Formats: sequence, C-alpha cells, structure tokens
Amino acid sequence: MYSATQKIATYQQVQTETATPAERVVLLYQGMVRFLNRALRCHARGDLAGMNRDLIRTQSILLELIAALDFSGGPEAQAIGENLLRLYDYCYRRLVEANLQKDPRAVEEVLGLLRPLLTAWEEVAQKTAGETLVAIR
Repeated sequence: MYSATQKIATYQQVQTETATPAERVVLLYQGMVRFLNRALRCHARGDLAGMNRDLIRTQSILLELIAALDFSGGPEAQAIGENLLRLYDYCYRRLVEANLQKDPRAVEEVLGLLRPLLTAWEEVAQKTAGETLVAIR
C-alpha cells in the first residue's frame, strides 16, 4: 500500500516525464514560485533554516534553467537565451543576497520578476503542446 506521500511523488514523476518541454519549464517556474512563497512564510515566522532551504531550492532550479538554455536556434533564439540568462543570473544573485541578509524584499523582487514569466510560459505551453521551443532544449 502506498502512502499519500508516495502517491504524490509518483504522480509528480509521471507528470514530469510526460510533460512537453514548455510544460517542464512551467513546472520549474511553479516550483520556484512555491519555494519563494514558502521562504517568505518561513522568514515571517522566524524559521531562517526553512527560508535558507527554500531559497537554495529556488537557486537550484535557476541553475537548471540556465543549463537548459539553447543559443543555437538562430539570432532570435540567441537573443532570447541571452536575455533569460541575464535574468536568471540576476535572480540567482538576488536570492544569494536574500539568503545572506535574510531579506524578504529581495525574495519579493524575484517573485515579481518570475510571476509574469510563469504566466508567459503557461501560455506558450498551451499554444505549443508537443513542439520544440526556442531557448530550451
């Protein structure tokens, strides 16, 4: 018999394995938003270890997104990739600062940058189900 936690983990694994490239990016963005919101809640209740954990998780996702950037699809793809690289790098650095200084304002700033991108990726995922996307592998 599976526990609820095991069922959720299995569902998430299947969801990730069957997702299109755009849907995977959406899942990563959703994870970042979820972890950043948790980091803010941790900070509010004085759980600095929890804040640290969730900021590091978000940073790990940013590194995955950086590693997945594809600059080989022509000038437009290269420009998009470079812009995303700059944005991801900036977010990463702000989260390092947020973690070192325990600064919720930096976390809120990054959330403000990521939420519109999540919405945009959700739209891309709906429009391009099954297609190869610019700026991701």
